[in-house]
Amino acid sequence: MAAWLDLLEGVSEPSRVWPAAGGFDAIVAAGWLTEAQDPPAALAALEQALRPGGVLLAVLQAFALSDRAALGFTQGGAWRLFASRFRPELIEVEARGSVRSAAASLMGVPLADEALAVEDELHAHAIGVRAVRPEAASQALEARGAILAYHRVVDPSDAPLPPGAVSRASFERHMRLLKQRFQPIDLGELAVAARSGRIACGSVAVSFDDGTLDALLVASPVLERWEIPATFFVTSGHLDEAAEMWWDTLERVLLGGDPLPGRLELHLGGQELVLPTAGAGERRLAYERLKAELLFMPPGARDALVRELRRWSGLELAPRASHRLMRAGELALLSGRAGHRLGSHSASHAMLTRLSDVEARQEIEASRERLEERLGIAIDRFAYPYGEFSGETARLVRQAGYALAVGVEAQPVRSGADAYTLPRLEVDAGTDLEARLAELLGA
Repeated sequence: MAAWLDLLEGVSEPSRVWPAAGGFDAIVAAGWLTEAQDPPAALAALEQALRPGGVLLAVLQAFALSDRAALGFTQGGAWRLFASRFRPELIEVEARGSVRSAAASLMGVPLADEALAVEDELHAHAIGVRAVRPEAASQALEARGAILAYHRVVDPSDAPLPPGAVSRASFERHMRLLKQRFQPIDLGELAVAARSGRIACGSVAVSFDDGTLDALLVASPVLERWEIPATFFVTSGHLDEAAEMWWDTLERVLLGGDPLPGRLELHLGGQELVLPTAGAGERRLAYERLKAELLFMPPGARDALVRELRRWSGLELAPRASHRLMRAGELALLSGRAGHRLGSHSASHAMLTRLSDVEARQEIEASRERLEERLGIAIDRFAYPYGEFSGETARLVRQAGYALAVGVEAQPVRSGADAYTLPRLEVDAGTDLEARLAELLGA
């Protein structure tokens, strides 16, 4: 007899709902994960409650209000959450609804059926997920691997560390640890090993995102000294000019301590945005507001807003060597070093899940074509900007001819892992790498 559980909102402790793990053929969770205090832990409880072959049907809200905060999931966020517990090939994620249905839900206004039937994937009202727990035989996993994601390595080591960076001394210790305790491996080789179900114990691949100059000047010599292969994911939009990433320019203008006008006026989405910037606190608030807006904007509108911000500041903002992106010649030098490979990080570092399929495809394909044309090398690997992806973006990357793609989910690489949704552990100054690798690999 099939065992079902209909799990609605308001249940805070799953362990009180079912008596033992692995007891249900199907679980329906409508809205419950959105309200959960710890969604990953809640999903883990749901997954463990399923029998092998059992099905979890979940509805996650894209927009929701509670007494704690404004809540919600993007389609990419839902995909990443479920991919942390279920095999990607056993997950289906669909977005439903529109801006109108979302607003009606928040305000408690009823809509006619024809209005509810309108779908707008970029402004979904709800995210539907179907996930299947593998049969017992397919759950027997071989050794696990891990992929590390670095962003910047700063030298000298006593300089203030930018967000997401590690010092050269820390990076040296990390690479020594990998060489002495683990099995450093090229990212492409790890993907092949995962697909074949033959991951060597302790396999760890190293990668870098964004392509700042310190990858060539600081990180690369350390990698060469310890003979550790690495993949560097770079954007293709600034191969022939000196440039910084938009978030570095934003931080430089508003948090750099230079004199600024006391009032910031910008054009945002057809409206005038006015923010006070007289004091340090006001500038911090303006920085946080603009960062949140820029993160989700299409690349053209985002870059136009950054240019407007630069003009408003009146500052001389020549790209800094400490923050500058590598140009074509420097990328060619880096890719020519032993064990170093380049990959694409899109054309403009846009959030692909916020773009139309046509725009996302252009970002994915144009970056590869541009890098291969300018550098004369094959580009067969891709990193999703901000780690954001969905089933659709993964499909676009596969169709573009890449061999693999990576996100930033802190999970191990397991045998049979989907090559286009490989997880990575982000490493920064606060990461206890030895402890985290022990957790991921069971070392």
